[in-house]
Amino acid sequence: MRYLLRASFLPVAVLAPAAISTAAAAGEIVGQVVPAEGVKAVFAVQRLKNTMTEIRRNDCPGEIDPQTGKFAIRNLADGVYDILLVTPKGKIEGVDMKVEAESTEPLTPQDVTDLKSKIEKMDEFMNRKTALVIEGNHKQAKALMDLCRDRVHHMGNDLIWRMEIWQFENLTGSWQLQGQGRKGRTTLYRVKAPKEQLDNLSFVFEPRLGGIRVAGDQPVEIPKYQIPEDWPAHPGSAPVKYPPERKAP
Repeated sequence: MRYLLRASFLPVAVLAPAAISTAAAAGEIVGQVVPAEGVKAVFAVQRLKNTMTEIRRNDCPGEIDPQTGKFAIRNLADGVYDILLVTPKGKIEGVDMKVEAESTEPLTPQDVTDLKSKIEKMDEFMNRKTALVIEGNHKQAKALMDLCRDRVHHMGNDLIWRMEIWQFENLTGSWQLQGQGRKGRTTLYRVKAPKEQLDNLSFVFEPRLGGIRVAGDQPVEIPKYQIPEDWPAHPGSAPVKYPPERKAP
């Protein structure tokens, strides 16, 4: 199932047409969510290459047992997927925080401190930025970024909110954003809207539901997932509620 996701104020994501994937769709992801009554729908999200104006993805619907919470998402082409759970509170969406580089040295608390310091010093159009989750190893790391522009800007009075994954690499002891320009960043959501509408959005971005690789026709079973009771306390809770700030550009 491929369709255009829209909010009342902005298209959130553009899903690719069926012809985008030519691989045999035979894969399957299975798992269980508890409590079962907390889930209205389940999808496997295949993230595609974005354009300058579109966030592109395939949302593949699955089936979930309302009594047990067991689900299956079938007919998936080979690739990497994130699980999306739709609940009465909002959406729980997997994010792929896995890095490609292998290292015997784990990401240390000092690495995390250095990365947060690097991010804080980066000059951005989005004047509010928060690293919600940082994962990786001593060679590479990914930061799940909540970004907001709540200063007045040339595009109008609406706030702009983005959710992105930034990828860093450790070059001779100094963390640097990988690639030039936007190459080290993957945008998951981009929303321009009045503050009242942004305040109504409710997400939990969950690394445990992200980066699921499907290859061939063998079902991929993921560990049982417990829906968090306290959403604001979850590290991936978004959008971040920043204090008011409406300054000139």
